[in-house]
This record gives sequence, C-alpha cells and structure tokens, in this order.
Amino acid sequence: MDKNKYTFAQELLRSYKLTPEQKERVLALVARERNEDIVRLEEKVASLEKNYVLIEKEEPIEKGKVGEKSEKKPIYYTEISILPEFLKSLNEGKFTNLLTHKIDNTEYSDLKNELGGEYTYTRHLEEIKKEFEGLKVEKGYFGKNIYEKVNVFINGGVYEDGENKGKPKVWSKDRYQMNWSHPDLLAWSEKNPHIPPSPDDDLKSKLQQEGFSFDFREDRMYFSELVMRFKNDTRIRQGNSIRDIIENLNWDYDFNIDYKAKDDKGKTINIDTIDFFTDVEKLTQIFSLCLDKIKKYDNDINKDVEVRVVSNKNNICIDIVHLKNSFTIEKNSLKFGDTSKKLMRLANGVCDVSIIANFPNNECYLWPIWENYRMIDEKGTVRFNFKEKKEIIPSETLKKTKKDKQQAVIYRLKISRGL
Repeated sequence: MDKNKYTFAQELLRSYKLTPEQKERVLALVARERNEDIVRLEEKVASLEKNYVLIEKEEPIEKGKVGEKSEKKPIYYTEISILPEFLKSLNEGKFTNLLTHKIDNTEYSDLKNELGGEYTYTRHLEEIKKEFEGLKVEKGYFGKNIYEKVNVFINGGVYEDGENKGKPKVWSKDRYQMNWSHPDLLAWSEKNPHIPPSPDDDLKSKLQQEGFSFDFREDRMYFSELVMRFKNDTRIRQGNSIRDIIENLNWDYDFNIDYKAKDDKGKTINIDTIDFFTDVEKLTQIFSLCLDKIKKYDNDINKDVEVRVVSNKNNICIDIVHLKNSFTIEKNSLKFGDTSKKLMRLANGVCDVSIIANFPNNECYLWPIWENYRMIDEKGTVRFNFKEKKEIIPSETLKKTKKDKQQAVIYRLKISRGL
C-alpha cells in the first residue's frame, strides 16, 4: 500500500463522522485492499462517510428508545400508507418543508413575504411549530418513533421519566441534541435575527453569512448539514438510495450483491433514483435483519444475493434474494420465532413482509409474515386481528406461487409511497 493510501486512511480515521466501529472497518479495508487502486478506496470510504448514520446495527427501536421503558405491549397491524403520507405532508408544508431542505434565495424571498415582509428566525420557528401541530395525524397509529423524531427536531425538550429523566432529548441513532429550538441556536438568532440557520451556498454568498454551526463530536457542524441528515432519516432518494444503504450494511456481510430495478411494466429503471418517504432507520434495520438471516445459512460458501426492486406509482416492492438456497424444513414445521417477531415489530407501519421459498417437495410457497389483520399479543403469540383473535398457524397461510427462475429464498418487502 502506497503512502497516499496511508495518508488518506489517517485523515479519515481522524474524522468526526466515523464511529469507533466504522474506524475499525476502515483499518480492515486498508489491510484487505492493499493492492487496490487508491481511487477505488476513496470511493468506498466516501460512500461510507456519506451514509455513516445508516451503517451501524442496533436493536429494534421499540426496545431501544431513549428515555422509555421497554414493555411487552400488543402490536396491531398498522396500514403502511399512513407513515409516508405524514412525511409527505411534512415535506409539502409551507414552513415544515424547510426541515429537510437548505434554504435558497427563492425560498428566502418567499419566507420574507409569508412572514410579513421581513425574515426573522423567531417568527419562522413559530410558523414551523404551528404547521407541525396542525398536521392531522394520530402519532400512535403509525408508531411513535418517527413522530417523536420530528417533534424533537423541531421542539427539543427533555425526558420526563426513565434513566434519562431531565436530560435533553435526542433524535436519530446518532443521538443529535441539536434542534430548531435549541438554546444555542436561539442565542445565535438573537445576534443574527434576519439570517436563516440553514442557507444553501448561493444564499450564503448573498447574505455573506454561513448560517448557524455547532460543536458535534470533535468538529463543527453546520445546521444546513444537520437538516440534510434529518432528510436522510425520512426519505429514500438519490444519494441515500436503497443501494447505498444495503452496500453500507454489506461491509459486515461481504455478500456478492447484484441490483436490479424495473417499473410495473417491466422496463428497467435506475435503482439509485427511486424516491419515497419512510422511516429510514427502521427500514435499514429490516434490511439488516434479512441479511442476518441470509448470513445464517450461507456457510461462507453461498454468498450470491440479488436485490430486486419493482416500483410503481403507489408501491415499492423490494425482494432481497438469497440465490441457490431453499427451505429444508417441512411446511408443517414452520413457526414464528423471535427473529420473525422482531421483524414484524420493525416492519409495522413501514412495510408488509413475506418470504417466498422452495420447500423439500420442490413446491414454491409464499409465506405471509406481516400483513393486514395481524397482531402480536402481550404473550408474543401471533394472531389474526379478528373478533376471535385466532392464533396464526404458518402452514395454514402458505400460498402456492410460481417458482423463481433460480432456486432461492426471497425476503419480500412491500412499501407504500403514500401518494
């Protein structure tokens, strides 16, 4: 490995953007890729940095929410269109849309008009809060995680109970304390009342002002960058794509992954430009759980995986396909284990989940894991959410389906665009 690679690696290891675990991966990459061209190394690490929020694994959000006690509560299926509809409404608001966008010259001019001819941060914040509170949404209906994330990003606050009682609330798995109502930002706005905290480059030049910045880890971060981090937590798009997320997760698995995407008419499309609103943290954990299941059965030999995406106006279907694999157990032996229930809890309100596989009799079946009219009771039993609350027997819900062109186990995620 030449000197340039060592220098680049050293600079990267000093970056605040990488956690200790990710720095360990960089060291492993340097050791493994000593003969690889420096440009390729830089491309890989640039991708790592760009999406570093998404790389680390974590326990399901239901079990790991800061400041809340873990409780075994019944889980009832939540319609998957509600979450993206909420995030879409937030993105289209007159003021809340700037929670996920740097403010450009046109938007700054529009803000001044909306605020009575003059921009002031305090009035801007008031309107953001008013618009957010006016969104008609039952936060418990699609899960508290994303609603609370938005709420903390706007309003801040402290935890009222639990081991973190009295401490500032954080949002994102990276535990940001900074938010639109943070005392440091409010103090800055008193000195710069007519400057928005998150201007884009053109507006920075026009106003001769960089916007608000704050200490984060070992460096300074601009509020404009924080806004984009928040956007990455709520939207899949180019630069924060399905491929980006899975590729970063794959640092832990080292699968050979091929990506394919098409529309509902079979026309090939660019997977990196597929755009939809969702809880990106939860979706990332769902991807990770599927890859964990594949890892369990690959025996370090069968590492061929395909990610197939079908996109239409209303839904996104993501198949994570473990090639050259099949179920070795009989249909009647299927059961909902801890991993299946973990997947259900994560998927609730985010996506429907099913598994397609060949069984020992060489027949192919679709196994619905989480879909409408299902629930998990307080004892962990998976039931139909009908009047009698009948326990679900997996073998009784199998649907015979067309075999894949190759023998494979397919983890299928159906996501609503909420449009």
